[in-house]
Amino acid sequence: MYCSQATQDTPAWKDVVEDISK
Repeated sequence: MYCSQATQDTPAWKDVVEDISK
Protein backbone atom coordinates (compact mmCIF):
# COMPACT_ATOMS: atom_id res chain seq x y z
CA MET A 1 0.00 0.00 0.00
CA TYR A 2 1.07 3.61 -0.43
CA CYS A 3 2.83 5.43 2.42
CA SER A 4 0.51 7.26 4.79
CA GLN A 5 2.34 10.49 3.90
CA ALA A 6 1.73 9.96 0.18
CA THR A 7 -1.91 9.14 0.91
CA GLN A 8 -2.35 12.38 2.85
CA ASP A 9 -0.62 14.31 0.06
CA THR A 10 -2.88 12.67 -2.52
CA PRO A 11 -6.29 14.39 -2.75
CA ALA A 12 -7.72 11.41 -4.63
CA TRP A 13 -6.30 8.78 -2.29
CA LYS A 14 -9.73 7.14 -2.20
CA ASP A 15 -9.54 6.57 -5.96
CA VAL A 16 -6.09 5.06 -5.56
CA VAL A 17 -7.17 2.74 -2.75
CA GLU A 18 -10.22 1.66 -4.71
CA ASP A 19 -8.03 0.98 -7.73
CA ILE A 20 -5.71 -1.19 -5.62
CA SER A 21 -8.62 -2.98 -3.94
CA LYS A 22 -9.92 -3.90 -7.38
